Amino acid sequence: MLARTFISRILPVAAISAGLLVAAPAGEAKRQDKAKPVVAKFALGDKRVKKTRAAAKKPKAKTSQSPAVCQNTDVLPSAENIELVRAAILCLHNRIRSQHNLPALKDNAKLRKAATGHANAMVGEGYFDHDSPDGDTFVDRIIGAGYARRTEGWTLGENLAWGTGDLATPRSIMAAWMHSPGHRANILQREYRQIGFGVIAGNPNADDGAGATYVTEFGVVEGSARVASRVNGARAAAKKRAKKRSAARRQKARMRARRARIALVPRHRRVVGRVSRVSAGLR
Repeated sequence: MLARTFISRILPVAAISAGLLVAAPAGEAKRQDKAKPVVAKFALGDKRVKKTRAAAKKPKAKTSQSPAVCQNTDVLPSAENIELVRAAILCLHNRIRSQHNLPALKDNAKLRKAATGHANAMVGEGYFDHDSPDGDTFVDRIIGAGYARRTEGWTLGENLAWGTGDLATPRSIMAAWMHSPGHRANILQREYRQIGFGVIAGNPNADDGAGATYVTEFGVVEGSARVASRVNGARAAAKKRAKKRSAARRQKARMRARRARIALVPRHRRVVGRVSRVSAGLR
């Protein structure tokens, strides 16, 4: 009997199989026999700036208390219970984040739209990748769904998984993600505030409709006004540091010049005693 372990590659098995992302170049055949490393995707917006140390302490983000027990975590997904499965996988995410003192994630319709569209595409076209065959990335899909704009500051992430049999339940999929470093990092990313799930019956490795495919989109968006404020603050801090460095350089230059002048002054010998006779003359 096949042990129920979570593996980092697609393993076609008649009764039970599980899959995390196996990256494959666009245009390859639907079936892939060669296993490749599992990866999770993470992206920062082009306009995002590094955080600067503020004078006043910022209040800690509030963490919501997740239910002690999540419902329907062992439900096998089907077309009739997808909403229950979505609620279960959201509860599992927030319960784990709560255990790590992280902010709870809120379900977002636009992230859900991007996730569901990608799940349908993978199952329908028989591929399993963060990038679609036509080259669209998960960032393109999320921005295309209207969640964020390229001119804003944002942080986005994506996790993929599929499974059949008992490995298609929300509990099993969540356990597989948590045992994969890249997927775990996305789940425990502190900055995320919203999440969207695409869960559909079927998997990209077979045409029999067995199992389920999961797509999770993570995100947080900073408005352009907040980004501009942070940029201006960073610029002001940079100018202040540059001014201090310039003043320090001038002070060092003055000290070097002073030492140079002292080195040029001739030494004078001081003579102590009585002078009995002073004479002078010209010749």
